[in-house]
Amino acid sequence: MLRVALTPRWLALHLLLVLAVGTMLWLGSWQWHRAVEASRPGPAPEDLAPVPVADVHRVGQTLPTELAGRRVVVAGRYDATEQVLVPDRDVGGRTGLWVVTPLVTVDGSGVLVVRGWVPSADDPAVAVPTEDVDVAGRLQPSETAQRGVAPGERLPEGQVAAVSTAALLREVPYPLYDGYVALVSQDPAAQPSPMPLPEQPPAARPAELRLQNYAYAVQWVLFAGFAVFLWWRALRDASRRASAPAEDPVASAS
Repeated sequence: MLRVALTPRWLALHLLLVLAVGTMLWLGSWQWHRAVEASRPGPAPEDLAPVPVADVHRVGQTLPTELAGRRVVVAGRYDATEQVLVPDRDVGGRTGLWVVTPLVTVDGSGVLVVRGWVPSADDPAVAVPTEDVDVAGRLQPSETAQRGVAPGERLPEGQVAAVSTAALLREVPYPLYDGYVALVSQDPAAQPSPMPLPEQPPAARPAELRLQNYAYAVQWVLFAGFAVFLWWRALRDASRRASAPAEDPVASAS
């Protein structure tokens, strides 16, 4: 077998086998590592540095689940004409209203900002700052438009049942980012200002079980093993043919 294996033809086949098996094992290892990385919990959004909202989100895009709770910053000017209040919101056992004001950015798009909580609709903190502001807060998903409203119930002018991007988009003259930013801080700070909502940092990204990647990893290893088996069988058969006694031409003629 060794004599056959060292022939030029088989040396070329050996090299081809090494390249093929090496590639298959590398692909198997890559798929395995992808599955292992996905199975590790990701960092919680509060562990990530704040970034401009436009870096992680897009106008017209539904807020991805993994962005809920992500710390972001956004600069612009509040649109006082489109501010709304959301009633029946509890903070510390007290019922009041959320103050929701669109923040218009330099590119003309709007971000709904929950500036905080007030005990009543006529609270002085409802007043909207008129200067440009830098807002830091957490992205949160849009609420259901009819949250907490009984069928047929009508709210006072300037109040809405929920922070619903879809519902408010029909009222404002500019595109809105989906979801809203729960304000944590603002520069310059408003005086007086609504009480910021209690922060509820989200949990870390849950681990994923990537069965497909594990299956691909095993599949590539099996392919590599099968290639080695075919190589060994072909080499064995070639060696047997080479070592078989030559047929006697006289005997075969008779």
